Amino acid sequence: LQVGDGFRFISIFVYPQSDKQERLDAYGARYGADQARWKFLTGPVGEIEVLARDRFMLGFGGEPVQHSLRFVLVDGQGGIRGFYDGTDPESVATLKDDLSAMLADSASQH
Repeated sequence: LQVGDGFRFISIFVYPQSDKQERLDAYGARYGADQARWKFLTGPVGEIEVLARDRFMLGFGGEPVQHSLRFVLVDGQGGIRGFYDGTDPESVATLKDDLSAMLADSASQH
């Protein structure tokens, strides 16, 4: 899968009391994440809960916060294109296909 300059990975960490930006940056560096393409973010728990539950439709349990193994494909306008199980090879293959189609649509519009 070849990706253009507009493609980004976003990982949202759900423990802002311990997931400080310096720690997230170090985590990404440890695993060789391209910091120009992969952003590790956190924020206030209440805002993360609203984003996870209301926007990404991911379950948000009580403490401790539940991590999701799902990927959410979001286009450049903030529209959700799909939800995918990161542990299911078929679902990940569908994600790749949907991402390729989204990138092709985006390229043809420019």
